[in-house]
Amino acid sequence: MLCYTDHPDNKTPLHEFLSLQKNRPILPSEFTEAIPTYVSEIKKSIQRDYDHKHQTFKCRIMPISVSSHVYGYIVIFQTVRKLTEVDNLALEHGSTILARISCTENTSWSIW
Repeated sequence: MLCYTDHPDNKTPLHEFLSLQKNRPILPSEFTEAIPTYVSEIKKSIQRDYDHKHQTFKCRIMPISVSSHVYGYIVIFQTVRKLTEVDNLALEHGSTILARISCTENTSWSIW
């Protein structure tokens, strides 16, 4: 994980249901293995339910990818409110920007 931010109105802070320990997976493998691998066809965020201690959280996942190479994911837990259309557009835009940055940095690293 690169970073995370909790909304001030979040009554269920992320650290209460995610494993935020250094060098450890944040999400359980059952959750991450359920993410589709055909990312080149994904145009909208993927919606999943995340279950923890008898609570279900709606979650949006947007791959950060170029072609079929996945650099990572943006994951948003809807613990405060549902995402709006503007939120979804921002998520898609952010994913595109991060993919371009990752692609550029990856290209630079392979040149050196």
